[in-house]
Amino acid sequence: MDDCTYEDIVEEMGEPKDIVASYYEEVDSQYLIKKMNTRRLVKWFGMIITIIILITCLIFAYEIHKARIAIEEEYPLQFEEVIE
Repeated sequence: MDDCTYEDIVEEMGEPKDIVASYYEEVDSQYLIKKMNTRRLVKWFGMIITIIILITCLIFAYEIHKARIAIEEEYPLQFEEVIE
């Protein structure tokens, strides 16, 4: 098996596209539909979670920005002194 080539595997098992085609012919169509629906649900769930996390981060960043501005207004870093 160590000196096995691609051609040897194709001769033994068949072309990859033929193997895939025979798999889809043999598998139950309801099973495939269920797997496709599960994948779609996982994809949508992932997108929704990503959007929620993004919105939460944006709100958090905005609140930090507002707090920073409030602190800078209350405690200025530079003082202007007018001598008359």
